[in-house]
Amino acid sequence: MWDVIKKNKFSIGLLVIIIIGAVVYSIFFLGAEAPSDSADQPVVQNARVGEEIFQLVERLERIDLEPTIFGRAAFASLRDFGYAPRQRNVSRPDPFAPIGNAPSDDGVVRQ
Repeated sequence: MWDVIKKNKFSIGLLVIIIIGAVVYSIFFLGAEAPSDSADQPVVQNARVGEEIFQLVERLERIDLEPTIFGRAAFASLRDFGYAPRQRNVSRPDPFAPIGNAPSDDGVVRQ
């Protein structure tokens, strides 16, 4: 058997390359058909998202809170665990000014 493979190396290699090429061609070119209404697909998806939003808004409008709940002791005992973020300087006062000509904290431009 090894003698047959050794004698026909070129033919077997060519056959393997042709088979691999056919498989790659069928995967990339034959299986991918462009949908005829590809331009309409985003519109349909957007319509579904819009419909879901309207359904959510309708459900929120149907919520009926009892106003007496805000006067109860349990509601009054609730605490806010949030925190106020500290103030920080994020960038220069004028990011479009040339570098080196930016005003300092007192507003004076020093060169």
